[in-house]
Amino acid sequence: MAKLADNLAIASNISFISTVTSIAGTLGGGALKIAGVSLVPVTGGLSTVLIASEAVLWKGALIAELVEGASTVGELTFQGGMTKVSYESMAQLANDLALRRSIFQNTGKWVTSSRTLSVRQFSGLRTQHSSVQVLSISVPDLTVPDDQTVGQGSGQVLLRNTGIVTVNVNVYGNITTELGQEYPIVGLTDSSTVSIPPGEERSITFSYTLIRSSLLHYSGYNIHLFITEAGPGSVDIQGPFVAHFYVGTASQLAILTGQSFGTIARDSLATGQSSSYAVQFASASQSGRLLLSFAEGSDYDLHLYDASGRHTGINYATGQVENQIPGVIYSGATTWPEWIVISNPGTATYQVKVIAQNSAGGSAYDLSKLETPMLPAILDAPATVNWSIYRPTRASSMTESFALQVAEGGGSQTISALQLLPTSFIGSRTTIPASQIACSAPTTIQAGSSILGNCTVTVPAGVPVGTYTGAIQISGMDTNGRTLTRTTQVSLDLGPSWNIYLPLMVR
Repeated sequence: MAKLADNLAIASNISFISTVTSIAGTLGGGALKIAGVSLVPVTGGLSTVLIASEAVLWKGALIAELVEGASTVGELTFQGGMTKVSYESMAQLANDLALRRSIFQNTGKWVTSSRTLSVRQFSGLRTQHSSVQVLSISVPDLTVPDDQTVGQGSGQVLLRNTGIVTVNVNVYGNITTELGQEYPIVGLTDSSTVSIPPGEERSITFSYTLIRSSLLHYSGYNIHLFITEAGPGSVDIQGPFVAHFYVGTASQLAILTGQSFGTIARDSLATGQSSSYAVQFASASQSGRLLLSFAEGSDYDLHLYDASGRHTGINYATGQVENQIPGVIYSGATTWPEWIVISNPGTATYQVKVIAQNSAGGSAYDLSKLETPMLPAILDAPATVNWSIYRPTRASSMTESFALQVAEGGGSQTISALQLLPTSFIGSRTTIPASQIACSAPTTIQAGSSILGNCTVTVPAGVPVGTYTGAIQISGMDTNGRTLTRTTQVSLDLGPSWNIYLPLMVR
């Protein structure tokens, strides 16, 4: 069982790394490479992970749509079908492994015990009275250099063992962010197991890998932490503990951290119980977000009432979701986590209610709020992209198109007069002039959204194989007429032509 836990740990690392390293896909004729769409959210089953660039447009559909089986894709080639299956498997694997590893680590000794262990006895191993006290949780904002899109960060949990025996403790969790009108899992975190003797304190470090917040959503990341404690004859899981943080350059963090995050309540409810809270937002808030996190396997519902008694949430009499409050968006009662976003909430007092429909997976919940004021505009794009072209013959010219994701990452202001201007691409023996590279894009990016610019590269006949480096210089204006700029460095790999030789058989 211990060996299996180790194997799961290795597989967990591999599966996570594979979600943040480049994946180049070829799904058939007419494919448009999107070399700049870093970490595209891909959903498989109930899980969502981020697949790094290069992504692919195939017959007008993003790879994310292909994986979801969107009807717009049409028929799948055999290679496309295998890609779909592999992405779905990886998505499910990445989200399952951390929990499975924790289960094997902490219950293996009892599962393999020579004594008879009934299901009732096994369920009793999980206690509701932990001897581990959570002293503090620290997840600082992660600053990444201007020339990097992805950053590796870490956080810490400080724990004290208040019991009389040594316990083994592990921290794991999910990371979510807003994408469209969903809060999918976009990252995982885990820690090594730490032994804590009675009466002593230990700090446990966990790590994660994420892209800049401004390329996904200005609201940042939410980490949902669970703490697993294993002692002689008992297993306890505490959590969730929700923390909030951002990933970005120093200038981006200076803007994004103008938002205010706070925990409204962290409590426990048995099935059928409920709790209510009065919540207010600052007058300058453009939007207010409520987030309800709870243990997987449990079912908690989030409800909102305004000063007029209007309700947003599930109507238990009809079984339907109702939204009577203007300017409110609700996740629905079947999502994890559940959330409510209020546009221009004002200073009125709202009543927030949490109802435990089922606490079988855990009775704890975490209710938090995020307030977003008017923020300056952020023009963002991947720091670097890699493009590749393979020619049928060197004697002829060839043209290929690539897409580049450009985002407004502040969430408050529209960017207008957008332009993408390429430089020349320089190789070791020759140069592809800027006149051979044409870029186009919509002239406007709505606040908090992104667009795809298109760059077409024409390689003249006779240009030798090799690597050519250049840049796409991006500019636009915010609502105050201030010019914003961003530069994406491009590495273009010009490959050789492919020759197929068939064996000649003489009889």
